Amino acid sequence: MRQYRDLLLFSLATIILLVGISCQKVKKDNPVVARVGSEKIHLQDFLIDYTFFPKFRPNRTLQQARLEHLHHMIDEIILWKAAEKCQLDTIPEVKDHLKYIKERELLNYLYKKEILDKIHVSDSAAWEEYKKSKLEVHIRHLFAPDKATAWRYYRQLQNGATFQQLAKQAFKDTVLSRNGGDLGFVPLTNLDPLLADSVYHLRVGQISHPLRSRFGYHIMQVLDVRRQIFLDRHEFARDKSFYVRLVKNRLAYRASGEYLKKVLHGKQVRIKRKALKHLLQLAENTFGNKNPPNPLQTPQITTGEIDHLLTQGRQMLNEPLVYFDGHMWTIGEVLKKIRRRPPLHRLTMRNPEQTAQYLIDMARDEFLLQVAKEKGYQNAPKYRQEVEKWRKIVLANEFRKRIYLVRYQKQNPQLWHQRKKLYQQLQQTTPV
Repeated sequence: MRQYRDLLLFSLATIILLVGISCQKVKKDNPVVARVGSEKIHLQDFLIDYTFFPKFRPNRTLQQARLEHLHHMIDEIILWKAAEKCQLDTIPEVKDHLKYIKERELLNYLYKKEILDKIHVSDSAAWEEYKKSKLEVHIRHLFAPDKATAWRYYRQLQNGATFQQLAKQAFKDTVLSRNGGDLGFVPLTNLDPLLADSVYHLRVGQISHPLRSRFGYHIMQVLDVRRQIFLDRHEFARDKSFYVRLVKNRLAYRASGEYLKKVLHGKQVRIKRKALKHLLQLAENTFGNKNPPNPLQTPQITTGEIDHLLTQGRQMLNEPLVYFDGHMWTIGEVLKKIRRRPPLHRLTMRNPEQTAQYLIDMARDEFLLQVAKEKGYQNAPKYRQEVEKWRKIVLANEFRKRIYLVRYQKQNPQLWHQRKKLYQQLQQTTPV
């Protein structure tokens, strides 16, 4: 059930919005809670990190938990300082990771400047969003990966079929296949932005037409509604920025589609099906029937596996795979581009449609990066500040791996001892 419930609920977006609220609740002077050498940890950064990425052992008192987390943040600074001293950012795999982060952040900045910042949310729209937040809907749905299947389900419902019957087709071997796609009571504001408004306007018992979300198509039915009767203007005024962000993000999500159409007008991406087939066949021969990993815990495809593909598929590495806007990527170039991405941003290379869409998205991002650079966004102070923040996080994580993971100690014991000694020296000599 969780697999399909997650298709509709996007709690991560809500967390991001809550971060924005927590920032606004901190005093404007944003006091410093710790100094590590010349670096400062501000209260605002501590609160966000402590709230959403807590690092303390269980059964701690509140004060103990806060201090333990603060010491973790202090240690992060010492780790990235150690990484800089030993020039960890010159190692190819770390350089690739940092380059990828720069590109991701540049795309995020383009989205912010070209779409998000251009959207104005009125007080009345924010108030409507506040009212929606007091509403929970008991819904059931049928999910379809494509429009044709969704309309087939819809016509069957109109001709007397039930959700219980069709859910067995829509959901394979899940709780939803047995309970007719029943999601229970769901806060309206937690639904996918492309579904929330449509569900809000459904009458109880009414079956929607196929509704498109970022995941596919849904047929929704509202079974019941729970409302909080009392609306509080003081509560709304206090949290108004949260509701403004909710509306803005939903409108921006829709506007991004139109923006892409305009920017990418006339641009085409072509995938050579024969070459794609060769690549997937090579992957199948290499990986066999290995069960797909859990994308929340393990890599889609490991760096070692990509290296194995590059070795085993030498005879096909120069075969053209992707054409776009006068450019061409071979199979080898695509594999190297995927290798440069963090493991969790890679794909499994098992499904032809998913792999083709992944390649199209890679080419689309190349277009958008060029747009961002033409506008000079790579020089924007806010962008540089965000990149620098992530650079330090990456360096700290990479250095931590190299002093704690046994495989690095086995690879080069002398280098491992040097790094361990450097870290210990910085711990002892850095004033905190």
